[in-house]
Amino acid sequence: MTLLDRAIVRVLPAVPRPVVRRLSQRYIAGPALEDAVEVVRSLNEEAKMATIDVLGEEITRREEATALLAEYEDVLERVRSEALDSNISVKLTGLGLNLDHDFCRDNISELVREAGARSSFVRIDMEDSSTTSETLALYQ
Repeated sequence: MTLLDRAIVRVLPAVPRPVVRRLSQRYIAGPALEDAVEVVRSLNEEAKMATIDVLGEEITRREEATALLAEYEDVLERVRSEALDSNISVKLTGLGLNLDHDFCRDNISELVREAGARSSFVRIDMEDSSTTSETLALYQ
């Protein structure tokens, strides 16, 4: 993580939420799955594909990773049931990368199986440099 990245991460919690919301609204569909579904549907109507990412990579407990996994499975099912042209993108730290390698591997494996069963796929986001080697190892 560069010095500038670290500075932004430290300062961001002090920025008022309305400011963050305004700056990020172009990139974030909204706080609920329904918001993402609406945006993806409108993109699909323009013959554009989409990727849905559930925010939450700052986890500190296994229960949080398990809950995030369940949210992603809900997204996959909604994409299937709505016949959306979309896939999911995950940050492995949200699935437990910084907690336990095997736990994270089990979580991403389950998510990939669930995506495959729904004819979808999982895109793994590359995060900061502190997770590069571990992310590549899990991918391989």
